[in-house]
Amino acid sequence: MGKEYAYRKKLLSAGFNLQEKKEQCYAAAHAKGYSVVEIAVRGGEKSAKYVHAALVKQGLIPPGKPGRQSRKVELPEKFAKALKRIGITFSQWRAGWEFGEDEAMAGVTSLQGRVGEAVKRDFPYYYQEETGINTTNCDFDEVVEPFDVVLHLTWDGIRKSYVVNRH
Repeated sequence: MGKEYAYRKKLLSAGFNLQEKKEQCYAAAHAKGYSVVEIAVRGGEKSAKYVHAALVKQGLIPPGKPGRQSRKVELPEKFAKALKRIGITFSQWRAGWEFGEDEAMAGVTSLQGRVGEAVKRDFPYYYQEETGINTTNCDFDEVVEPFDVVLHLTWDGIRKSYVVNRH
């Protein structure tokens, strides 16, 4: 690695571990009641896979099975596509909500109870399409506070990199 490349990498890393800071923000959002999918969507992530992995790493949610779906799980096709679009498996999604497999399967099919509410929060367009209920004006059972991620960076001439201001 050349000196110029190493210097650029140090500048881009901002002199601190940005991934660690993001994981702390995910944990804070999860503590406020946000689901894995909600954190990923509101955090601007293309996939919820990293959010799920970060919360598992911190011991906040149980791990779900990555990869291909079990053959015994028969999901509605549109729901399976919604999960694929967000980048997690059914097992990971239900692990984030801490649903049992049977409970989750029944709830995804009927869109009733706790699982129905979870589907409404995580996949409002799917829920609206399947039930005909407009989800834009729905009140959720669990109200969660909005969260913002704010990083204040300043240039540190001694380190020759950006650093986080701690207020």
